[in-house]
Amino acid sequence: MCEGNTKILYNFATAKRGAYKLLKCINCHFLRISPIPEQKIINDLYLNNSMSEKQLDNEVFSSSVLTSIKKNILIKPLINRLYKIIDKTDSPKLLDIGCSTGWITSLSKESGFEVTGLEANSYVANYGRKKYAINIMEGFIEDLNTDDFALSFNRPAYRN
Repeated sequence: MCEGNTKILYNFATAKRGAYKLLKCINCHFLRISPIPEQKIINDLYLNNSMSEKQLDNEVFSSSVLTSIKKNILIKPLINRLYKIIDKTDSPKLLDIGCSTGWITSLSKESGFEVTGLEANSYVANYGRKKYAINIMEGFIEDLNTDDFALSFNRPAYRN
């Protein structure tokens, strides 16, 4: 986001898509993958309406044990630490871009954040809203009307 230097946090590969790196900006801590997947791959992911509940619950990992470890040992402590160090004069708000089913968004809500998720796959977003009872908007970040969105996380603010 800030165009700062990045460091590699994690190397991973998928059977169909090849090798990727999870990168973290040293300055602003923004996370991204490299290389960015081709638009066809992204479209295929977001148009997939045939995932089972087990697949949705397990997210990236194929094991509920690994998913539990990821949630409780890796992610939740980071969210709790973030909540402790931020200014809480106003209710702290968190936008989870590409939230998938919203499980990280939900963990953030449990830690005290006012949360909103943004997910491009309507099937996955709907599942997350039902499962976690959180606000998940549908769309891509490029479609957000940032002026309206900055004022409130409580209403969908994206262009068609």
